[in-house]
Amino acid sequence: MLGNSNDATELAQFVSQLTDHQSVIRGYIRTLIPNASDIRDVLQNTNIALWERRSEFKTGTNFKAWAFTIARYRALEHRRAMRKDKDLVFDDELIDLLSSPSTDFSAAQHERKQVALDSCLQQLKDKDRNLIHARYFQNANLEEYAKIDGRSYGSIRVILNRLRITLRNCVDAKTSATNSPA
Repeated sequence: MLGNSNDATELAQFVSQLTDHQSVIRGYIRTLIPNASDIRDVLQNTNIALWERRSEFKTGTNFKAWAFTIARYRALEHRRAMRKDKDLVFDDELIDLLSSPSTDFSAAQHERKQVALDSCLQQLKDKDRNLIHARYFQNANLEEYAKIDGRSYGSIRVILNRLRITLRNCVDAKTSATNSPA
């Protein structure tokens, strides 16, 4: 593969880009995948895909945008597998809400969103926060949760939808306030 020094230079540049972007790729994947072990799996699969497709990357173009595109596809593949295994935690609407379509995504932006989300979650009523926690952090089955909670499955789904909208608006407001000049 490495027939000349130009190939070796390009390979070294690729490895440098891949190494330099690991934390932002991981941060981006974290916005798409809820579980830490799943994040590691998707990051590993992303890195493998990036390596296998390294000949497609053109030096001098936006590595981060290219890597994020591949990471997004790997995350979607992972989500499809989770859906088949009935282990899907985040629904597509929430994934779209949390993922940044912008190629300007950075670890700092991710951190601001995470801080805003944590703050917004604290503003919820305990019962609503418990529902969010059960659904998205404990992978609770909504039908079982509804029975235990004494509400119907349909009402739990409606409440979750409203909570997602509330959280999205809250996070947007907090992050836009953070990004505004003082």
